[in-house]
Amino acid sequence: MEIETVATESANRANTSLENLDVTVRKFRERIKNDLSSMKASSDRVQSEVSQMSEKYKAAQEILTSPVMEKAIANAERLAIALETDQRAFRNQTVRCCLWPRAGQWP
Repeated sequence: MEIETVATESANRANTSLENLDVTVRKFRERIKNDLSSMKASSDRVQSEVSQMSEKYKAAQEILTSPVMEKAIANAERLAIALETDQRAFRNQTVRCCLWPRAGQWP
């Protein structure tokens, strides 16, 4: 009878262990499923943002390399040269006015 009791207790412990293992495996699967869902959602969000950034980058590149932008840059360069020329002329005019008075303006 003693062997039968030990065998029954061992079987009960084995069944309890199996039940505990089943609970642990279910919790693990649920946790993994949630983690995988979160990772997939994050991945989808990142892919969407990268796609949007790529589209915006291409649009900006098209604008910056367009003929209109080339013309605007050329106009800005011409304006800068004209302003620099005007500034030099104004500076020379000021110096000339201060150092060399016009005819008839000597004291």
